[in-house]
Amino acid sequence: KKDFKNITRSEFYEHDKKIFKNVSDYCKKKNLNLFVIGESKYFPEEEKNFYTQMTKNKFTFLKRNAENSSYKYIDKFEYITGVDSTMLYESVARDKKVAFFSGRESCFRGNKAYFNWPSNTYPKGLFWTNETNKKEVFRVLNNLKNKKFKNNNNIIYDHKNSKLFKILNKILNKK
Repeated sequence: KKDFKNITRSEFYEHDKKIFKNVSDYCKKKNLNLFVIGESKYFPEEEKNFYTQMTKNKFTFLKRNAENSSYKYIDKFEYITGVDSTMLYESVARDKKVAFFSGRESCFRGNKAYFNWPSNTYPKGLFWTNETNKKEVFRVLNNLKNKKFKNNNNIIYDHKNSKLFKILNKILNKK
């Protein structure tokens, strides 16, 4: 019990709401189209309404319609943003330009929810931040849009984890 704290659903999503509003404002200011890739297969209208309530700016909601539809959507875009998720890390592996907006409230005491947690201890970087204010969100998005990227191959896309399975089989067969 000492490692956990109770947080409400509203507290959990407060960070997301601020980030989405600022990303939406950035897209409007820079004349960029904003797309939201839905997560829910069962309640897409509720999910779309969640985002609609956060901004008056125009965006296109892409409903999840199959197990791998999110990947197909991501492959169509040059820039990907969001709150820390495995899909964002997988987007980096797919050689996409990705901005991470970490810092979501956690029920784990002491979890700072920094980008690349638990490895990274920095709340800000070139393409990530824990802050939700407009100036900081715009800074990260400007970096994303204006900097040249070079994939340093620390994250590798491996469809169906075939490379991982090969390595694990070698290790298991040695014992």
